[in-house]
Amino acid sequence: VRTLFMNILFLSFEVAPFAKTGGLGDVGGALPRALRKKGHDVRVVLPFYRRVRDGKWVFRRVLDDVGLQLGTRRYVFSVVAGTLPDSDAIVYFVSCPALYDRGSIYTSDADEHVRFALLSWASLKICQFLRWAPDVVHANDWQAALLPLLVKTMFGWDKLFAKTKTVLTLHNVGHQGTFGAHAIPEIGMAEVSQHFHQDELAAGRGGFLLTGILFADAITTVSPTYAREIQSPEHGVGLDGFLRA
Repeated sequence: VRTLFMNILFLSFEVAPFAKTGGLGDVGGALPRALRKKGHDVRVVLPFYRRVRDGKWVFRRVLDDVGLQLGTRRYVFSVVAGTLPDSDAIVYFVSCPALYDRGSIYTSDADEHVRFALLSWASLKICQFLRWAPDVVHANDWQAALLPLLVKTMFGWDKLFAKTKTVLTLHNVGHQGTFGAHAIPEIGMAEVSQHFHQDELAAGRGGFLLTGILFADAITTVSPTYAREIQSPEHGVGLDGFLRA
């Protein structure tokens, strides 16, 4: 039997043991490790949080001073790399002190939408700089849910992503990443705003998670039970109509 080995870009805002607040961190650490053991080339992307920077980890420089224009603001990020413990799966840490050098992984700051959007942009920029073509881009929860739309629109011109498929895994649909409509130009996506749910925009808001659900090639959940639950009005938190098979 011929085994098809894939290039898998894995984006999560929690990856144990580097950064974890709950179950997402456990999955973020365990799934890439398991996929790597099966022979796939898994590249994980994670912010270079203060807690990671101050930890006892070994890093190597990958990229320096990459500029990224998001709306009227220009951000500069760098990338260092390490590996998952007990694995040779590569982890790329995106260093942008203006956004990630904070005491917590998650905040209530006014730029929370930019913090998460930048990592999605940066993950695809990393692929471009390395000329590494992902067969699958795996986004986790609302924080990474812009990836499917970015792959299909803002990066759609690049043949590097011509065969890339996107997967969105839902860990907790109670957190959907809904912001005011003003956030769309601030995350560099004004020119593709027509792809956001138009009823939501008319109501003055835009949702990261809903956008990911609409554009991902495949949607998975943490368990079959949870998959059934979130297709019901009781547990779907307003998304059940988009998730119902």
